[in-house]
Amino acid sequence: MSDLVRKCILLLCLFSAGWLPAQTGLGESLLLEGRMAMARAEQYLLAEQGAGGSWQDSLADTAQTVMALANAGYADSPKLQAAGTFLRSAGTAANAEVLILACRSMLRLGQQLTVEHREVLLRLADGELSPQARQWLLEIHYLLDRQDLPLLPPAVVANQLLLLQNPHSPAGLRLFAALCAPDHDLRSPELAAWRQEALAAPVATDPDARLWLCRALRAFAVLSGGNEDGSWRHTLTVQLLESQKHDGSWGEGSRQVLHTALSLQALQHCLAIIE
Repeated sequence: MSDLVRKCILLLCLFSAGWLPAQTGLGESLLLEGRMAMARAEQYLLAEQGAGGSWQDSLADTAQTVMALANAGYADSPKLQAAGTFLRSAGTAANAEVLILACRSMLRLGQQLTVEHREVLLRLADGELSPQARQWLLEIHYLLDRQDLPLLPPAVVANQLLLLQNPHSPAGLRLFAALCAPDHDLRSPELAAWRQEALAAPVATDPDARLWLCRALRAFAVLSGGNEDGSWRHTLTVQLLESQKHDGSWGEGSRQVLHTALSLQALQHCLAIIE
């Protein structure tokens, strides 16, 4: 697969598209329920934003909420621009993985990274990172590459993809990384096995793993031209709808905002069209 196609997959599955029942494989009724659930989640998140533009004064919560609401069409709103200011105010002193997540969200809002941001991110690529942070770093690279400002040399990109394809990565993330690798083959037994493993992974109580699963399965659907078993959309959509609270949120206590942001993104991918 060409480098251009890999970039398209990464960006497509970072940003969500429109919703059409014929292309999602969902019926009109479930699609309507899904749209209403997304609207409730959006309103919940918007109402929870603090006066300083953040969610719970947390870089991680704010970054994930920015991604969810930007996908929903709020990227240019004053609320998200205020959130972008909060993310930028942290500079480069934040925890490595939180910094990567914050930079990804800043780019999603159309903000520019400073030279210092870029230098720190490049150094982090050679360090110890979680699989999730490595994937976020790749997405930063591809977002910058769209501006003709690539962050990582080709050899580093290839190494990041290789590191993601290990047994310690969440099943959905490992599948997603494999799909973005230049030598993947949708018909290979290994990729088919990884897809089955991802589908069998218990994600009902892990919103982060569920989001990676949705992104990976959507990428697989895009690459296969929709010629795949799309029952995952129905299964995961129902799971998300059944676990959503009446106020539009998911999760409990201090994790409620983060879990809602992650679950909203997952639902966006379940309902996104196959392009």
